[in-house]
Amino acid sequence: MWFNYASDKPFGQMAVITLVLILTSRYFILGTEKGTHLFADIQDFAFGLHGLNSTSAPALIAVRNHIVSNYINQEKIFRIHVICTGLAWGLMPFQLWASFRKSDYNRHKQLGWFILSVLAIGMITSFWIARPIRDIEEAGGMTTEFGFYGMAIATSFCAIMGVIKIKQGKIEEHRNWMVRAYGTMWGAFFWFRIGMVVFLPLVPKKYNHGLGLISNLSWMVGWMGADVALSLSPLKKGKVKAVVAAGNAGELNKKDE
Repeated sequence: MWFNYASDKPFGQMAVITLVLILTSRYFILGTEKGTHLFADIQDFAFGLHGLNSTSAPALIAVRNHIVSNYINQEKIFRIHVICTGLAWGLMPFQLWASFRKSDYNRHKQLGWFILSVLAIGMITSFWIARPIRDIEEAGGMTTEFGFYGMAIATSFCAIMGVIKIKQGKIEEHRNWMVRAYGTMWGAFFWFRIGMVVFLPLVPKKYNHGLGLISNLSWMVGWMGADVALSLSPLKKGKVKAVVAAGNAGELNKKDE
């Protein structure tokens, strides 16, 4: 499955992430301002399909101007954020790829610490980037701001829990929490942007908190997607079958006695 975050062979996800990261490189190739306008142009095109423009929906121009000015005013922090979150998200599938992981557990451990390091930097910088949107009511204000904080806190919490579990020697629980961290990153890095383009135009024009709603739901969708994937993963199914088999064996032993 392409979006099975618990997959031992996440090749489809790797392809999508690679494409997204290539598109994200526009900030460094074209510059921050042109790169930001490029995404805004795609978003405006989607809005246009719904018959919306800056005249019929004044919030569009306010959101666009804020994003461009915010990224330019905090260009260094923004670029650090993009690099670190991009590295973390791009490397996470390799940690889940079974054959790659099992071929060298020492590399798995070292790569894991590196991912956690860049992830920490990416999550910390996100707070600086999110703060200015509080003053833009047309973009959801504090609702959107807290949605961005939620992305960072949820991803960090899942990753920290993964570290705690591996320190306790609980390998399966470590994997589960890291899959959740990976899922929340998909929500924050990918589904949030898809939601902006697809769902924001459907929000009533007079409702200013559409972006805030999407930002809050995106990381939740990623987390829930991770838990669904974990519940359907072969490892989970295999464990359940083993428990059932053990139970059946126990009943047979009792009958023999």
